[in-house]
Amino acid sequence: MASQETLESLLVTGHGNKDYAVVANSPQLPIPVRRFVLRLPSEWASPLTRSAGADVEVLEWLERHGVLENAKVRQRVTAMNPADFVGAFGTYASGASCCFAKFLTLWLLWDDLEVESGEDSEFLPVVRVLAGEPIPAGEKARFIDAWHAWATDMRDTMRASPKFMQRFSARFARWIRWAVAERRIFRAKDFDRDFEYFHKQRLETIGFEIMAHIVELAQGLELPEDVLAHPNYQEMLNAVTCIVACQNELCSAAKECDDDDAECRWGNLVWIHVRQALKAGSEPNEPLLERAYEFFVGRHDEAVATFERLAAMATCRPP
Repeated sequence: MASQETLESLLVTGHGNKDYAVVANSPQLPIPVRRFVLRLPSEWASPLTRSAGADVEVLEWLERHGVLENAKVRQRVTAMNPADFVGAFGTYASGASCCFAKFLTLWLLWDDLEVESGEDSEFLPVVRVLAGEPIPAGEKARFIDAWHAWATDMRDTMRASPKFMQRFSARFARWIRWAVAERRIFRAKDFDRDFEYFHKQRLETIGFEIMAHIVELAQGLELPEDVLAHPNYQEMLNAVTCIVACQNELCSAAKECDDDDAECRWGNLVWIHVRQALKAGSEPNEPLLERAYEFFVGRHDEAVATFERLAAMATCRPP
């Protein structure tokens, strides 16, 4: 096995002349070249537009709410490129795009600085303000003012109903519980669990269901309870979550292999798949990494097929 080769990840969407390719290179990694192809329907491709002023707007918003306490935190947020988050919502109204950029930047920063080292009970004030409650008297949590401001923006700018925000906050609380449990498992090196547990855990902690709430609202609607509870809707949401999670694990496997933090390295599902194959008796000289990549590409493409099948079955209904 060569020790200084480049991992090249090839993500292809569409078919024929409509292919869109993104090639990501991560140089100087101690693993051989790996190529994988993920196929998505060409109609899913959407050009991303970048909002030039969004970085400044989001930084100023975080500054006003006491989140950017020093230059190091500011640098971390700048590296996130919040303008790209606005671009992901380029086809929606500017208010929705900016609200999404603020949320995703705040969420990622809060996760890195607070959730990774805390217990789920510590984050109840955030869940409550997202549900519409005022900031508790005497509450000194560093991010609480920003979360309260964002929830207010959701109600005022995005016209989110109280019922929607309660649903959103409940889903956010569920994500917190899974995220805290995941950190606890990896720190304790508690890997004596079957693979499907780790896969379920990642489907929860990837957080796509939370973002789906905001996409729903950005479309100018709040789905009724009977739609949200319908098995087909749940299966479609699970399929998209699986698609996002598989892409994340495949595209981050190289970076996390090169990470000095063993918790980060072994938390990636690709490497969990390899490790469990070794525990099950596979030999180190077997193509375990290739098999892991093939497994996740297969699971990704199955999820795409599931979503397409259910989408074709869906019927339009009046709002």
